[in-house]
Parts: sequence; C-alpha cells; structure tokens
Amino acid sequence: MMKKKAVIPAQVSEIFSSYQESEDATCYLGFTISYPDGRIENVTMEYQREEFEQAMALMKIRRARAIKNIHSRR
Repeated sequence: MMKKKAVIPAQVSEIFSSYQESEDATCYLGFTISYPDGRIENVTMEYQREEFEQAMALMKIRRARAIKNIHSRR
C-alpha cells in the first residue's frame, strides 16, 4: 500500500503594519499567503494615520476570508 504524500496547505501570515510617524505619511497594512507550489501573494492596503482602526478592521476581515478560502479548497 502506498502512502499519500502530505500536502502542506497554504500559509497565511499575521497582519503586518508599516506605521509612519509623520502625519502626512502613507501607512500600509498587509499579510502574505505562501502556497505549497512556491507562489507568494502579498495582500496590502494603504491608509492614512487617522484611519488605522477602520483599516485594521477591514484587513482582519480580508485575512479571515483568505484563511476560509484556503480551508475550503482542501
């Protein structure tokens, strides 16, 4: 009997932030999806400092959807 090869699912990183101290600077949030075949997908969002809470809430939703899509493909 042959054993099935273990398929490593895609991996989703934690959300990263590039917060800028200057008031007029653009900031970024994002996460990375690493696929078993070697592909990497970067999901990023640009936001202004005063919009951090809203941007983080949206990025958490996008990350949760990415994880759900990965798990539904198995």
